Amino acid sequence: MSLAFQIVKFRIDTTSSTQSYKDSMSFKFDRPIRWEEGTTRPTVDTAIRGFELQFVINGNPYEYVLGAEHVQLDVETSQGHSSGEVNLDVNLRPMAPQAAPAISFKGYVEALVIADLID
Repeated sequence: MSLAFQIVKFRIDTTSSTQSYKDSMSFKFDRPIRWEEGTTRPTVDTAIRGFELQFVINGNPYEYVLGAEHVQLDVETSQGHSSGEVNLDVNLRPMAPQAAPAISFKGYVEALVIADLID
């Protein structure tokens, strides 16, 4: 058993606060990812390492009272593979009554991929 780590960084383009930003990025380790015996689950997961999200209006940063924030990561891989994808889903919405399509957000999310590799 040997643990391996990799950082995947998503740059979030300006996105309307009425929508979610979704993206996928690939990762690759130097050896195959181990699968738990007797299961269909790989021994790989992801965690948020860091993030910065900010509201923007007309391209300029702007301060709003936060209404909702959603940052979700998940990881996909296939058995016997040393690679996979991290999927990101982000939304940042100001508190009503400010919520409007003209209010956007941008920023970044760093994901830490953690895997148990086959020796």
